[in-house]
Amino acid sequence: MFELSIDEKRPVEEDNSQKRAKKQLEDEEKSTIMRTALFRKIIESVAEIVDDVDINITQEGLSIQFMDAMNVTMMNVFLPESTFDMFSEDNPEFLNIKFETEACTADYVIKLQNIGSESYNIPAIEFTAEAEMKSSDFLMMRQSAGNFAEYITVEASDSTINLSQSGEMISSKTKNKAAETGKYNIRVNITEEVSVEISMKYMNCVTKTARYCPNIKLCLGVNEPVFFEFKLKEGGHINYFIAPKMDEE
Repeated sequence: MFELSIDEKRPVEEDNSQKRAKKQLEDEEKSTIMRTALFRKIIESVAEIVDDVDINITQEGLSIQFMDAMNVTMMNVFLPESTFDMFSEDNPEFLNIKFETEACTADYVIKLQNIGSESYNIPAIEFTAEAEMKSSDFLMMRQSAGNFAEYITVEASDSTINLSQSGEMISSKTKNKAAETGKYNIRVNITEEVSVEISMKYMNCVTKTARYCPNIKLCLGVNEPVFFEFKLKEGGHINYFIAPKMDEE
């Protein structure tokens, strides 16, 4: 059985300084809450896109890679072994996931099936616009753009990244402020202006996981999928490739 566990009550080694031990415990608890929430949001995002998925577990960690039935979105996840408080691979037929807090323990045993998902080799893509920023800043932009249309426009123009929507009764546009103001930690590199529309359904999946990752990288290209990258500790990552809406001719 593959066994994964995130334990909020993981013991902390004794320290001569009570203050240092208390801080260490607080850091442990905060880390546990974030790791638990992130794992749950990853599963929620997967469930929003597909009904079945292959989960690959090795000694290095847990990985998920899939594309939806319409070939619009691909999600690529790798969580290193260190993400979990306990990580073992004794029986490949079952997956046991345990969440433990001070109040309760949630234990799930899942019978695994091989659904024969394809493995995708991602070719190199020449993006014409890249931006890196804090996930909190990206989420603020995304929230300000609204949630009243089926699609959201992502645009790279004049050294800024813009998010906009247009509905029947209202339209919105939000853009990042220049890094030169000293208030925002953002890096933008635009070699060619580009504007694409992507489905709000998939953008909302991106924002689910963005809340629990420190930074986000966003890449755009002409006639290319929009790439969202979240880097995690020790080589972990969560990547989304979302195909833009095609113009109707």
